[in-house]
Amino acid sequence: MAHAPAIEPPRLSIRSDLDSIRIDDGIAQWMAGYSGVLFAPIAIVLWSGLIAAALLLALSRSPQWIHGVQNLPQFLSSTNSILIAATFLATKTMHELAHAVMCRRMGARSKSVGVILFCGVPSPYCDVTDVWRLPSALSRAAVMLAGIYVELIIAAIATFVWCGANDPAIRLLAMNLMIVCGISTVLFNANPLMRYDGYFVLMDWLRSTNLRREARDCFQATVTSRIAGTGYGRSRRYDFRGIALSIYHVTSLMYRSLILVAIATLVLSLAGAFHLRFVAVVLVTLATTAMIGRQLKSSFEILRGEGHWMKVRTWRRFAVVLSLFGILALALLLPLPRYRHVVGIVDSADAVNVFLPPDSQINSVAIEVGEHVQANQLIATLAKDHEMIEEARLQ
Repeated sequence: MAHAPAIEPPRLSIRSDLDSIRIDDGIAQWMAGYSGVLFAPIAIVLWSGLIAAALLLALSRSPQWIHGVQNLPQFLSSTNSILIAATFLATKTMHELAHAVMCRRMGARSKSVGVILFCGVPSPYCDVTDVWRLPSALSRAAVMLAGIYVELIIAAIATFVWCGANDPAIRLLAMNLMIVCGISTVLFNANPLMRYDGYFVLMDWLRSTNLRREARDCFQATVTSRIAGTGYGRSRRYDFRGIALSIYHVTSLMYRSLILVAIATLVLSLAGAFHLRFVAVVLVTLATTAMIGRQLKSSFEILRGEGHWMKVRTWRRFAVVLSLFGILALALLLPLPRYRHVVGIVDSADAVNVFLPPDSQINSVAIEVGEHVQANQLIATLAKDHEMIEEARLQ
């Protein structure tokens, strides 16, 4: 009787550079032998059903997680920062390992899996450039989407923990996983407007070698060439692909700008919680100055008539630059609602103080902090010493 060969544990070689730690493909090859519980066809169907059920459950309890999201910043600021960083690093490591394992299952190999310092923050990465040698577009898409799939599984499990747990700290920790592995994964990794997993799937589907650069070239040939006139050094395009990629270029640019603003706001908020607001302000200012500097450089190139603008009339070049600065000034000076965070006590007219008997203890809490309750609604269950003694005696 023939027996299947046993899968030996990987013999890893870890390489360390100044800014990264890389682990060779051996760990992915070893894990691929046990990955059927996640990536077998029947397993994909079952886990997808679990993800769909978790999504429906979260939507059915939307008022509860909206209250939880409001309390999440306070939870993050009061929680050990090392625990939060370790949670983020662990989930993103699973994301990257999923890419490497699926790459092995599809017949390719990842060159390395490791952690790189990105702006001083440890960020896992996985090099799967070998996947482009696979002949099937479906296999390539499976490798690109494997990380998103695993993170959605984590988010689904966290959703059921959030619904079933009674401890508020556990519920908020589960909600943190729901946001990191669910919402942020969809907004970043699955979004083709960002240069992450969804971007490469769309690029492969459109048979483009560099989607962002092609979209920028299409915008120049479709839109910029009409604004600059006949002297612009690029032929005009009228086809559907050129128009669609031009829209993609504008949408991607706007979305990335919005994400940068959101990240800057989040960094300032978190830095304030850890008393590092001055450092965050300096970093955000430097990043903003660099972005404005690049825009000024491009504007001077247009004014001087460099590149494709060489044969464009002077008045047109000045009009284009003035229009760009006008749009930038409008975006910066547009009045937006502003908020100020203060610490204090809000005394509601309908609020009622609830006092516990002196000989009782809280056994479980049924509501979140700040949640509005109705009459006769269960708030908490209490445990009294004499009742426990009497119950034990009767038993």
